[in-house]
Amino acid sequence: MDYDKKFGHLIKTVPYSLYSAKSSIEAGDTFVRVVLFKSLQAVVIESAELAESLRQIFDIVWSKV
Repeated sequence: MDYDKKFGHLIKTVPYSLYSAKSSIEAGDTFVRVVLFKSLQAVVIESAELAESLRQIFDIVWSKV
């Protein structure tokens, strides 16, 4: 675990052997965005409820890493 002093972020890394996805899933306040880098495709779902659900899942996983 590392700490980014400039931005005040706690950083945890996961070995590539455990997570090697070529995509990104991001949750904003009112949306979820999924980006597929290889095919250059993306989808944005505008839903505060879904974004909150994804953040809760992230928080569970974050606490276990």
